[in-house]
Amino acid sequence: MHAIEIHDLHKIYGKGKKRVHAVKDVHITIEQGQIYGLLGPNGAGKTTAMRMMLSLIKPTKGDVKIFGQDVRQHHDVLRRIGMMIEGASFYPYLTGRKNLILLARTHGLSDMTRIHQVLEIVKLSDKADQRFGTYSMGMKQRLGLAGALLHDPDLLILDEPTNGLDPNGILEMRLLLRDLADNHGKTICF
Repeated sequence: MHAIEIHDLHKIYGKGKKRVHAVKDVHITIEQGQIYGLLGPNGAGKTTAMRMMLSLIKPTKGDVKIFGQDVRQHHDVLRRIGMMIEGASFYPYLTGRKNLILLARTHGLSDMTRIHQVLEIVKLSDKADQRFGTYSMGMKQRLGLAGALLHDPDLLILDEPTNGLDPNGILEMRLLLRDLADNHGKTICF
């Protein structure tokens, strides 16, 4: 079974002369355990495609299947997905750890040991008790990834996880994503 199957995906905004094709004729198949990067310039429709994968917006045309299920008909499959769309967004006055505790509670997670585990995975354990507002861009992105990993999803959909990072941060994020696929069995689309 494929992790993601996209067939003939389109998203059109507006009508008449003001119609804009945000996504046009996209076909993608991503195998389980694979890392897949959507490439294109700003405005190419990458974020829009990800939003359709997550059923956050409705396609004008086409189908999106996650683990063999149409996301529009089987919303329960979304539980198998961790996501970070358009950057990490947390409360700046709370610590990284407290932000994750709050997020865990909204997911209905009661086992707080998972927070320690994801902080270890993203290498933020030593900074977890600092306020999110004091984090560097790289730390913010890693905490966003920790939040996406909290419920131990099978699939990660990450919108520009290296955005705003310096060359070292980009390398660290790439190595982290490779580790998640190779050693934690995650399928990753970014």
